Amino acid sequence: MKRNHTVLPCFLLAIVLVAVGRRDAPGALPDDKSGNPVPRGDRIISVDVNMGKNQDFNVGFNLARDAGMQNIGLFLHWSVVESGPGKYDSKWLDIAEAYYPPAGVRLDLTLALYNANKKEYPRDLADYALDDPRVVERFEKLLDFVFSRFKKTELGSLNIGSEFNINFGDDGKSWEQFRKFYGRVARYARLKRQGLKVAAEVTFDGLTGANRGYVRRINEESDLIGVSYYPLDGKGNVKDPSVVREDFNAIVSMYKDKPICFYQLGYPSSSVLGSSDARQAEFIREVFRAWDLHATAIRMIDFSWLFDTSESSAGDTGRYYGMSGGKFSEFIRTLGLLTYTGERKPAFRALKEEAGARGWKTR
Repeated sequence: MKRNHTVLPCFLLAIVLVAVGRRDAPGALPDDKSGNPVPRGDRIISVDVNMGKNQDFNVGFNLARDAGMQNIGLFLHWSVVESGPGKYDSKWLDIAEAYYPPAGVRLDLTLALYNANKKEYPRDLADYALDDPRVVERFEKLLDFVFSRFKKTELGSLNIGSEFNINFGDDGKSWEQFRKFYGRVARYARLKRQGLKVAAEVTFDGLTGANRGYVRRINEESDLIGVSYYPLDGKGNVKDPSVVREDFNAIVSMYKDKPICFYQLGYPSSSVLGSSDARQAEFIREVFRAWDLHATAIRMIDFSWLFDTSESSAGDTGRYYGMSGGKFSEFIRTLGLLTYTGERKPAFRALKEEAGARGWKTR
């Protein structure tokens, strides 16, 4: 249901990653010497539930619930929901409305007008600047339509855009246009949906790297700090799982006044990327250890994703981003906590064990 062949996933693109060197961020919390798990408190586990070889969403959903999942994400391109002026498709919204409220699961909705290096406007708006009043008004009408389909669905958050910093680079004009657009539509969304929390997800490098000033200005309009996190080096290979603690410290030290939400977090297991099933499992354990240090600052982590994908699906995703084959396909193919055929990888066991030790309901 979330991020399938129609609603394509968004990822941190390996070839544009810049390895982030060691930093001693001011305000970073000291290491926890006890090693004891911190009770879950208000923290939220989300799992990116895709479908494995059997193509049964119910199987994956129940497995994720067994591992402690409380929220689930729905990722939709603007161009998928609205193909033209007033031409809306409610398919995925209606499925979510029918499925999730009875299951007692909150929904984190991403409306992606950008998906990493891809622009996902309706075609008739493609030549307009993002802050053009016509574009802003159309997105506000999109929000009206989306909210009209959710009578019972509880929204954990609304994420506008996805890894758009990859598209903007250091183009100050694009950043400013997005800031103006985002400020207006975020305010509009809150007016239409009382209590709604709004975020604008960027990559870890976008949040902490050379363009962090642009991101900070945008996040002045945010209720939540949205980030995606895949620790890869500049060659597309995995970093050692031990970097998680330092990276979490860096984010929290930069944003002390607003909750942080990882809308994507994952670690591939392919040996082509210098990884393995064991390293992937250790990454999951390191995530929980680092999360314990910032239990009140980091609200939600969405583990991406549940199943590995097939080689053909990984190839399709690569072609969408213009990055077919090689390491990128292996990255996409092996992100799952389970194999494509449904075998449980050590990372899935690590997720259940670490969540259970902190008080999440697991089975």
